[in-house]
Amino acid sequence: MAAMVAFPDFSANGGYLGGRAFACTLRTGEVGPAWVHVAGALELRGAARLAKALRYADSPGGLIVLDLRALRSIDGIGVLVITDAAHEARRANRRLMVIRGPSAVNQMLVAADCDVLEIVDVEPLEGLTRAFETFKETNDAA
Repeated sequence: MAAMVAFPDFSANGGYLGGRAFACTLRTGEVGPAWVHVAGALELRGAARLAKALRYADSPGGLIVLDLRALRSIDGIGVLVITDAAHEARRANRRLMVIRGPSAVNQMLVAADCDVLEIVDVEPLEGLTRAFETFKETNDAA
């Protein structure tokens, strides 16, 4: 059964800091990868919510997709949460695939120079499908 979980901001201001809101949702299902979607500005306040979503993300094949396409900005804490999640996924014999975000977001991730990050484009969508099939074949062979 598919499920969607939102990770809301329960702070006094509801996370709306001058239009810099952050949204994070997790979609899981019986087949396919778990999808974590983020939008807005990923800063200190949203970092804990993203970390929680990535900890709860699980999928039958062990693939977690972090979709950054709707993210407007990210700071160092946000980058740290993503790189830590990628390391943790690898330790747990899972895989975190990051869908490339806007230029400013991508530049921050590239600057982190983390060899464990797998950043992919989904245009065309076939690239993601091929990556998932490769991952599945690798796990089936192991």
